[in-house]
Amino acid sequence: MSQISAIRTILCAIDDSAHAPAVAFAAAGMAEHLKARLVVVRVDSRADGSTSEQAAARQALAEFMMEGLPGGLGYRDQAESRLVAGEPAEAILTAAVAEQAGLIVMGTRGRGAISRTLLGSTARDVLKGASVPVAIVPPSDPEIVTVVGARTIPRFGIILVPVDLKSPAASQLALTGLLAPGSAHRPMLLHVTESGADHGLVRERMNPLGLGVPGGRGAKLLVLDGDVADSIVKVTKKDDVGLVILGRAHDAAGSVACAVLERTRAVVIVVP
Repeated sequence: MSQISAIRTILCAIDDSAHAPAVAFAAAGMAEHLKARLVVVRVDSRADGSTSEQAAARQALAEFMMEGLPGGLGYRDQAESRLVAGEPAEAILTAAVAEQAGLIVMGTRGRGAISRTLLGSTARDVLKGASVPVAIVPPSDPEIVTVVGARTIPRFGIILVPVDLKSPAASQLALTGLLAPGSAHRPMLLHVTESGADHGLVRERMNPLGLGVPGGRGAKLLVLDGDVADSIVKVTKKDDVGLVILGRAHDAAGSVACAVLERTRAVVIVVP
C-alpha cells in the first residue's frame, strides 16, 4: 500500500449488538478530527428479504443513526448510512471499495464465556482483505470521544506505534501523523527486541522513524524485551494509550491485535 496522505471517507461497520454505539462514537471522533465523510454500513440479511423485512431493516438503521451517533453528527444528518446484505466481511469490504473509504472502523464480536474479547471471523477476514487501515473497537467501550454540544471532540490519549525494524513503517507513521493532533501527547514508537539486545543501538535505528512522523512533533522512543503482545499490553496499561497502530506485516493473522484487545481498552488500528 502507498503511504497514507489523507483519509477523506471513514466507513463504520455496525451490527445489531449493544457494542454498535461505541463503534460509532469512535468512528465519529476520527471523522471529526480528520474532517472526513462518515458512512455507517449495517449488514442485515433483511435487506434482501420481503418488503416488510426491508422496511424493518431500514427503520432500525434510521433509529440507530438518530440515537446511536453522538451529538450533531446524528441529528444534523452529516453522516450517511447504507444497508447491505450478504456475507458480512465481503459486504463490508465491497462497501469500503464502493465508498472509497480510507479507513474502516468496526467492533469485535464480543466476549466469550470467560470474559475475554473475541476477534470474530468477520473482523479477521476484514483485516486480511482490506487494502486500507482497519480500526477495531474493543467491547470495553473506550472513551476516545467527548461530545460537547453539536461537536464530537477526539481525545485519543497516547498513540502507541509498535514498529518492526525489518519491515517498512511508512504507512504506520503517516497514519500516526494524521491522528496525532487529536492527542495532547507525542506519539510513542515501541520496538520489542530479544533479551540482551543493545537498547541504545536499537534507539539509534529507531530515531529516523521517530523524526519521520509527519507533523513536526516527532515521537518518543521505547525499547522493551520480550513478547510483542505482552509488551504492548504492558505499555497500554502503564500509560494513557488510546490508540495502537499496528502494521499488518507484523500481524498478518490478527493475533497481536486480538491479544491487545483482550487485555486493554485501546482501539487497535491495523495498517496494510
